[in-house]
This record gives sequence, C-alpha cells and structure tokens, in this order.
Amino acid sequence: MMFPGDLKHYQGYGYSRYRIENPEMFFEEPKTIALIELARGNPDMMITIYRAVPQNVEHIHQGDWVTPTRAYADIHNESNLDGRGRVVSRQVRAGDLHTEGNCIHEWGWNGG
Repeated sequence: MMFPGDLKHYQGYGYSRYRIENPEMFFEEPKTIALIELARGNPDMMITIYRAVPQNVEHIHQGDWVTPTRAYADIHNESNLDGRGRVVSRQVRAGDLHTEGNCIHEWGWNGG
C-alpha cells in the first residue's frame, strides 16, 4: 500500500494490524498525519524522531528506521526488546526522511 495523496483519507486504511494489537495507536494516527501534512513541501522543517534501542545504544544512526510517534517507539520497545530497551530521539530535517508507504509511523532516516 502507498499513502494516498490526501492523508485525511488514510486514517484507518491498511492499519488494522497495529490498531488491533495496540488500540492506543488509533489516537496517535491523527497526530502523525497532521505532522506529515505540516512538513509537506517544507523539507527543512525540523521533526523529532524516535527509535526503540537496546540499553547500550545511545543514538539514532543514519539509515535507521524511525518514527515521529513516541508511542509507536514505546510499543516497539515492549514488543521487540521485551521492555528492556529504551527510546532515543533527535531532531532531523523532514527532507531526510523516507517511507516505503506501508505504515504511516515507520520512516527511514537518511541524514548525517
């Protein structure tokens, strides 16, 4: 699935797997959509990104998959790191993010 041009029509589309497993993500979806819409056409806009990492990792690295949604990173800490990791964040340019279009909360960071 790729995101539709108008993200207002995205909410709920193709997202049932995450919503069923984590119903709280339903409330995060509009926030993420609003952030994406705000950044559209503004590649220099600074966005906070998050990533769940093991305790010994201190930074988000170029090429990492990230999320603009803290709650989504928290879910990944619980599900992928058994709650033993932590969530790190940093500010990045919107233009340095890319997506495969399969989940509105999952983005790659290409910055340096």
